[in-house]
Amino acid sequence: MNEWRTVFHHNSYHMRSYSETRWAAMLDALGIAWLYEPKQVLTRHGIYKPDFYLPNANLYLEVKGPHPTSIEIEKAHDLQETTGIPVFFSHGRPTFFDGELRGGIISYFSNNLAVRFTTARLGQLIKSHLDDKTYWSYIYNGRHTASPPYINAGSVATSYLSSLLSRAQLEQYLETQHKPLNAIKSLNQNPAGNIEKALQYAGSKLKNAQLIEMLCYGRFGSKSLFSSK
Repeated sequence: MNEWRTVFHHNSYHMRSYSETRWAAMLDALGIAWLYEPKQVLTRHGIYKPDFYLPNANLYLEVKGPHPTSIEIEKAHDLQETTGIPVFFSHGRPTFFDGELRGGIISYFSNNLAVRFTTARLGQLIKSHLDDKTYWSYIYNGRHTASPPYINAGSVATSYLSSLLSRAQLEQYLETQHKPLNAIKSLNQNPAGNIEKALQYAGSKLKNAQLIEMLCYGRFGSKSLFSSK
């Protein structure tokens, strides 16, 4: 038997970490469309398959632990050079404290620049421009717990079966599971919402030094980030 690989389920997807399921749920709460591992590219460090593609925002979101490594950042850079699509990282440990989701970070790395946006700041924008239900759904789904609230029998069974497969067999199995799910999501995809339009705009302007500075200080939300204006 190979090493035990825990698999976490989210809406029939077999995800590789509990953090990925939390970010998927947070995206759902905000009405942001996503596809899971829809593409792989060859990078200087081998095959790279980013976690989420946000089609209405035209960007990738890669979920990591405390901080992405230099190799992971280089892989993301190679993906962006190949596709022209920016790659954002979500990392840290979002934790509910004093009414906010603190400790989580969304980052974008370009050459020697790093743009960072905290989950607390994102929550403030949601609270200011959207309704309380969306805000608390974002908080509930994003908060860190010591372990998942439960691991169902399906996750345990899938994890056991995964441990019987080689790495290549596991990748092929996951692709066969996710490809039809992604196809269905694409067919049922709604038009871009205001959050997605704002993300697409920000992603398209990341080479603008002034906008990068604004992003670093979280000021781009002042221009009706979540409104239709």
